[in-house]
Amino acid sequence: MAPNQHSIGVSVRVRPSASCTHNAEAVELLRGHAWVRNVVGGSDQPASYAALGSELVTRLRGGYSCTLIAYGQTGSGKTYTMFGPSGSLTESALVEAGDGVPAAWGVFPRVALELLRNSEGALHASAVEVYNNVAYDLLDGNRQLQLSAGRQSDVAAVFSGHAEGEGGAATGLNGKHPRACSCRLCFKAQEEAKSARAAKRGSPSPASSLPAAGRKKRAEKEVGSFATVGETLWPIAAPNDVAKLARHVEASRSAHSHKLNDRSSRSHCLLRLHVASGGGRGGGLLVQKQFLFVDLAGSERTQKSGVSGQRLAEATQINNSLTVLGRVIRGLGGGGGGGEHLPYRDSTLTMLLRSSFESDCKAGCFTCVVINVASEPEHAEETACSLQFGERMTAVRNVATLVAGTDVGQERARVAALVETLRSKLRNLEGAGAAGGFVEGARSTERALLTENMEKHRVARQRCELLSVEVAEAVSGSERRANLEKRAAEAHFHEETVAAVMYAQKTIKRLWKEPSASYLATQAELRSVTEQLGRLK
Repeated sequence: MAPNQHSIGVSVRVRPSASCTHNAEAVELLRGHAWVRNVVGGSDQPASYAALGSELVTRLRGGYSCTLIAYGQTGSGKTYTMFGPSGSLTESALVEAGDGVPAAWGVFPRVALELLRNSEGALHASAVEVYNNVAYDLLDGNRQLQLSAGRQSDVAAVFSGHAEGEGGAATGLNGKHPRACSCRLCFKAQEEAKSARAAKRGSPSPASSLPAAGRKKRAEKEVGSFATVGETLWPIAAPNDVAKLARHVEASRSAHSHKLNDRSSRSHCLLRLHVASGGGRGGGLLVQKQFLFVDLAGSERTQKSGVSGQRLAEATQINNSLTVLGRVIRGLGGGGGGGEHLPYRDSTLTMLLRSSFESDCKAGCFTCVVINVASEPEHAEETACSLQFGERMTAVRNVATLVAGTDVGQERARVAALVETLRSKLRNLEGAGAAGGFVEGARSTERALLTENMEKHRVARQRCELLSVEVAEAVSGSERRANLEKRAAEAHFHEETVAAVMYAQKTIKRLWKEPSASYLATQAELRSVTEQLGRLK
């Protein structure tokens, strides 16, 4: 694996405003910044792809994994850049484009079509949403995912004041930390506890006896790498699959309106293209590269957006995770004041992005960032903050490594062994009652009613999904679209009604037990690994 050291490339895209003067002035001003690699003005999606995506596609073909991150304030055009305008990702748009690419499509669908049409290998995609600091699978009904670095409770469950030193309880974001948290305060508290125990034994603390460089190296090793486990893989075999995938992600992602944006993403979206080439039934080397697209939720000043209640809680979580990301970038760029700790574990987002930033990661990738800004004077303060973040990004040095091929036979044997291990684990969980289902001795009439309503809910949900597809494909403003939207609203109301009845029935005493989080996670991982084994045969 040949290393390739590089600085993270940062480009800027300016959201067009009603004033052509503002647009032109903003573009010219940004071109005067030496750290800006490319400046994209206006709504020209082919130009955006040429500036942001084409170089990374070349790197991917050269044997490297890649990451493209969109950062900026709410409503600045991040989702537009990555995917395209709402409602544009349709199969009818592909038909109209013929052999070309629909003009409104963003960077992700253009990259997917480019790789597909040039036969770069077998393509699959996964889509993860980080909502309120928890990861969910957008391709499997927003099922909660666990991270590979620890148990699900280590990531999803949080509690206050768990790290105590001589100064009392240490608190992190909103006073809450993951159980395996290694933020600065928790790390300090743990070291103090070690020192206290060592003092009682009359010997120095193992960590404190190390030189500063050794402690830093040890801290970096303790961070480890993180990835979601068991997410669904969406096969991409034809251009229509790209449209269906992007449309499904758009429909499944958490989004709401506020004063600054009619459709504001309330979560971070990590969409990953998996590209597998080589291997086959005859054996040989299998090369598995990845292209990660990160559409970050926008930083938000709540006084301007006017959000309250649940929307305010979402905005707080978004801003918190972006603050942690900023701290990580400052530390990587040498602006952390000489500190030796990088707070990856302080948020789920930074845990999942670690491999895109770390220079000592064994599978480092080429990373680029696009800063989305608005050119209007009223957004000047937010634009300045976004550009400051982009400039810090350029100080981060990455070491990209060529993706090494693996022997197909060895990989097949490894995955087959993992399948058997997971099956055994699942049987043990079932034996311990973790699989859930109807409680033994439940009344037959109540079982029958719940079973009937569960089937009704499945059918109602399936109907909602089909109508959503029809609405997306219908011509905007047409009578057919209006009728379909009405039917879709009625179907969603019916689905919610049936779901409410079903969930109420599940609360009946001694009738139903939900599967444990561990069982669901193991089941999802087994399904994913079994599919992987099938692709290797």
